[in-house]
Amino acid sequence: MQKITSSRKFNSIALLIGLICMVFFLAYLNNLRSRSLHMVREPSELIDGSSHMSNESTELLPENNQGFSTESIEVDKTQDSKALGYSGQRKIVKDKSNNFHIAYRKKFNEAYEVFVAKLSGDDGRMVSGTEKPIALMGVTQRVPSIAIDSQDHLHVVWYGPDSKKQKNNRQIKYSRSVDGGESWSEQANISFVSGYDSQEYWQEHPFIFVGNDDELYIVWEGKDINNKHQQVKFIKSLDYGETWSQWINIYLTSGNTQSRPIVLQGNNGRLHVLMYSSINQTVQQIRYVFSDDDGDSWSNLENISNSVFDARHISAAIDQTGKLHVAWRAPREISCPAQIHYCALSDNGWSDHVIISPSDNFQFFPSITTDKNNIPYIVWMESEKKYNFPKERPESGKIYFSYLMANKFSEAKLVSLGDYNFYPNFPDHCEESQNIAVVYLRGTQLLKIIFNQLLRYH
Repeated sequence: MQKITSSRKFNSIALLIGLICMVFFLAYLNNLRSRSLHMVREPSELIDGSSHMSNESTELLPENNQGFSTESIEVDKTQDSKALGYSGQRKIVKDKSNNFHIAYRKKFNEAYEVFVAKLSGDDGRMVSGTEKPIALMGVTQRVPSIAIDSQDHLHVVWYGPDSKKQKNNRQIKYSRSVDGGESWSEQANISFVSGYDSQEYWQEHPFIFVGNDDELYIVWEGKDINNKHQQVKFIKSLDYGETWSQWINIYLTSGNTQSRPIVLQGNNGRLHVLMYSSINQTVQQIRYVFSDDDGDSWSNLENISNSVFDARHISAAIDQTGKLHVAWRAPREISCPAQIHYCALSDNGWSDHVIISPSDNFQFFPSITTDKNNIPYIVWMESEKKYNFPKERPESGKIYFSYLMANKFSEAKLVSLGDYNFYPNFPDHCEESQNIAVVYLRGTQLLKIIFNQLLRYH
């Protein structure tokens, strides 16, 4: 009788131990499932591997990315670490057939040339336009900016010399495509600018914008015969780029340079131009000027950053109400890293500045866009290193984005994988609110041009 009782006790203990083990095993499986919800779906998991796409391994994103999905497409490869620089200029547009067009630079026959890749197909995963440049110059060209008009004509501007004999004689160049990027017009120097005191021609960093009635507006920085410091120049076309006005200097500051301009047009026809300059100060500041007569005359310059710290890396967008949204980078206080700042211009004037996502890292090169609900989205890169601030040339970084809801920016969301990601770019507007396109660089020596669509779930 005692042996039977002991046997029952043993069986009960064994059963209890088995149940405990089962509980721990189920908890382990549930943890694995929970972690898998935060995995980034790479293209190799999404479509047939025969398509032109990224083959990178799947990685885990931080927990704060729940509710966002990132699907990557490898558009092309380039040896140029600034192939999508700089983020103030637009590198990506979307046409009415839902194709995306991406302007960038890569080496072709020993010279860096301008390319425009096209992402097409129902899922946007067919890539074309990467085989040859839009204009074969034979000498290094720089910093393209792209825009699209209501007829789906593509317009691209950049700067560069005309021949190897004059490598530093840089002029602003223009080309357009009326067939979705299949062919391009012969490049043209849209407006010749003489050098200062017989020096080299020095025209750089053009930005192109399509106006309300398909006008083309271009601004850039450059010296001229009367100005040894580069000034912001303006030109326009009223016939889809066939002919151009004579260039003008928007607002002369002969003793100071003006750099990296942006031009936009509101729904009331007002032209907005932003730039940075150190007028009457020892550091660069974000300056704003406007025109109500289609660029024939301009207001006085206004300092909108109003800081004692260096402010650069401008990006701006106009929403459907005509509100102007602006982002830039500047330190928030002494001995603190540069952060991304934001303010907006409405009928009530300029809003207060806010820092998008305070961080102990250095943040730079923002790009801003707005959706159909007039919500601004901002994407940027950041790094633990300052990379020669205030003249940053980043060699590593991660990419984040945030959006404004109920007068508050959301928690920053990680977009990129790994530590080597550069120069993120949004289009100037998005027709949707749950499908935000972004393009950026990833890698070190041979970099990949990565296209993502960020999906926001409500």
